[in-house]
Amino acid sequence: LSSLFPRVINIGQSSFDLSVALNEQGTCYYVVLASGATAPSSAEVVAGTGAGGASPVAKGSILLAYAGEEQNAPVYNVASESSYDVFVTAADWMGNTMSAPTRVSVTLTGSPPVFLAGYPKVSAVDAFTLRMEAKANEAATAYYLIQSSGTFSGTIPAPSAVKSLATGSVAIANSSAVFYSDKAGLNSLTAYYVWFALEDSAG
Repeated sequence: LSSLFPRVINIGQSSFDLSVALNEQGTCYYVVLASGATAPSSAEVVAGTGAGGASPVAKGSILLAYAGEEQNAPVYNVASESSYDVFVTAADWMGNTMSAPTRVSVTLTGSPPVFLAGYPKVSAVDAFTLRMEAKANEAATAYYLIQSSGTFSGTIPAPSAVKSLATGSVAIANSSAVFYSDKAGLNSLTAYYVWFALEDSAG
């Protein structure tokens, strides 16, 4: 394999691209295994299996017509928010194969959490207290930023700003219940804006 290769690029929620290049004409073979799996031999990678003949998450081969050529192979249908080890080996046109495969690791991104219909909600507990209610499609944290109408600049804050400047947060433990947080000590007869940002454990 050429220097800097193999590498993983274009990482998405359920796919990524494996990029390879060789120092001569040949074929790269790869298998995708769960993170921490026992490393297979080069012969096993060429055969499309993990160590001991284990079934891989994905497998494939990439033909490289000349030295230095970079080729990308898309890998689909891998689970979001999961980590994998990709083992890559190569053989030249005479059948000479690498003595051991090279491993590159990848962690896929996840789908962002979303509020369920009707949420978030803000209600008055009393003249000086607001209650922020939240319900989401997964366990997450709902950050909220309370601004009085007199301090609102007119620009809706970005989610990152809501989190960094948060007045408080609502811990959402699951998707089946409504969770809430109260903020006391507010001024009565005052109009407030409340901004929300939702983040799961993957960030």
